[in-house]
Amino acid sequence: MIEKIEGLNINFDSENPSEFVEVLDQIALSSKDVVMNLGTLSDITKVTCYSEIVAISCEDIITTSTKGYESPGSFARKTNDAIKPLDISLEILVNGDEINEELLDDIDIEDNTSFPNDWNEEDVCKHNIILGGTLQNHTCDKKENCKTCHGSGHCQECNGYGTFRCGICEGRGRVKCNDCGGTGTCRRCRGGGQIRCTRCGGKGSYYNQAFRQYLDCEQCKGTGYMSCPDCNGLFSKPGRCGQCNGTGEVRCKRCKGGHFTCTHCKGTGHCTDCSGTGKIVCSRCNGTGFYQTFFVCTSILHQISNTYISTDFFKNSQPLGSEDSIKEILQFADGNIVFNDVYCKLSELNQLEINRYKEVKTKVEQSFRHNNNICPRFEQHLVSVKKKLDDIGIPYKSHICIREIPIVKIDYTINECDYSFVVIGKNSYVLANDVPQCIKVYKENVIIKILKYFTRKKRIKSYIKLAAYIFQRNNVNIDEVRVIQVLVKYLKLKKAKEEQFISSLSAYGRNMPYSVFRNEIKSLFVSKKTLTFAWQCMAVDKTLSEGENELFDLLCKECHVTDVLEIEKLKKFATKFATLADDTIVNNYIS
Repeated sequence: MIEKIEGLNINFDSENPSEFVEVLDQIALSSKDVVMNLGTLSDITKVTCYSEIVAISCEDIITTSTKGYESPGSFARKTNDAIKPLDISLEILVNGDEINEELLDDIDIEDNTSFPNDWNEEDVCKHNIILGGTLQNHTCDKKENCKTCHGSGHCQECNGYGTFRCGICEGRGRVKCNDCGGTGTCRRCRGGGQIRCTRCGGKGSYYNQAFRQYLDCEQCKGTGYMSCPDCNGLFSKPGRCGQCNGTGEVRCKRCKGGHFTCTHCKGTGHCTDCSGTGKIVCSRCNGTGFYQTFFVCTSILHQISNTYISTDFFKNSQPLGSEDSIKEILQFADGNIVFNDVYCKLSELNQLEINRYKEVKTKVEQSFRHNNNICPRFEQHLVSVKKKLDDIGIPYKSHICIREIPIVKIDYTINECDYSFVVIGKNSYVLANDVPQCIKVYKENVIIKILKYFTRKKRIKSYIKLAAYIFQRNNVNIDEVRVIQVLVKYLKLKKAKEEQFISSLSAYGRNMPYSVFRNEIKSLFVSKKTLTFAWQCMAVDKTLSEGENELFDLLCKECHVTDVLEIEKLKKFATKFATLADDTIVNNYIS
């Protein structure tokens, strides 16, 4: 169980169990799986106060580098006069101050927009500035050789010709005919001009079924051969190929003449980048005739975070979750601020401008004086972080926020079992391995629960009659008994019926035999809470008569409770129930 419960009224400095009764009741009220009135009905055996440390440090580390750049035209300044260097201090970089206009005027830079300060980058802040005295102007030609054609002006794909020689026909424009294989003769008749008759198969006659005799073939006129349909009759000389007309060659379909146009220059033969001139605008000066060189100093602020969370209490107590989940809860828990400031700063001259290690150590020792193990371990953490920074050997600034997270562990007993709650932080994260979901001494089966649901109003009246019977046997005026007044209110009767019911209670007294009375309250004998209620009524005056003891024994037999230890538990709960609010008492008895 891990829950965040708002509004818990906890004194993290107290270990007095009586102060945490209300805390357990609040936890039970906020958690649906926990038995109601947990603090009142249980015995708090021990309260342990502790605290853990959560420290988040942020180290700002500066790295610088210088690199030469070149820019066309008058990018930065239009003169070549020397300018004084610009001093970029560590404070500007660490604090993220913007470079103001006065600094820009000092170095006479007209346009600095191409060198922004990237302060918005997460974990890294970058600042670029042109170093004073490094800016120089240089002249050059406005044109330079085309890098594509190397100054020739020719298309590099077709080498300036505008066309390509066809590789299929080798520039002749004709290729071998596929139908005749280059022979020029008809492939079907092999140049003869005739083929076998397709009707008689070359026999010159065929068998006629109707006349039942052989007849001369009309198609070949009895010769057995016919003219070739592919070449005879189409050409002056039968036997020629129909595709190439007997030449053995056809036109090349790719080039249509032995050459095809270059798709890159579209047949012009000129370089497309320089339009055939061989010259383009100078990339160095951008066509202005001069360019500038300068050095840029880049300073980067790296922000490195280190989180230290102690979990000594949870390591030494029973497991309440994984270490990672505990650390996550501690990180978000509210606590007391022990220290929140810059505690160390190393200047550009490798000198410690700020060193507050002793102050941090003292404050931690004062806040965690009861926890002997936390301080040495945290001190080791600080020393290791400082050593890493010193080993780098560059300027840095360290800020740390140290919080003391209060923790209280509440050990309690109920149902003869031991349980614990751990509350972390002022915003109350509640942890527990196991929680009691019911009071075992009152545990009932499903049938009894259903029966009680449908006899709720009848049982309230029976409780009122039992209270009246007990109090009137001791000559107590029932009009002054609080528990009877509360139960009557829960009946929600109309005024006339309520007065009639109250007046009828006068019959339940010393003169009514128990044999008659038991029939009036039979609906209560299914629950052991009847004994708790009866004992609560009998113990009001803190003295028990012999008659009350006899009555309680009779009620125990009716509820089938004979075990002495169980009876004592029920009496003990009566004392606890008496401390509850009126509405809570009623809900506990009639539920």
